[in-house]
Amino acid sequence: MRFAIGGEGSPVAVIIDPFTVKKESKTEILVSLLGDGSVLREEVFCVNTDSAIQ
Repeated sequence: MRFAIGGEGSPVAVIIDPFTVKKESKTEILVSLLGDGSVLREEVFCVNTDSAIQ
């Protein structure tokens, strides 16, 4: 079962899984919050431009 808090487009998701740990009489609950971040001081970060992964 999955539902979003606050309606469509909400950054919070709650997943309730009563089946994974059912034998232990437990319920697993996962809460996720999606958000954006930014860097306040760009001069303290180093960007690698010669990585083979890029």
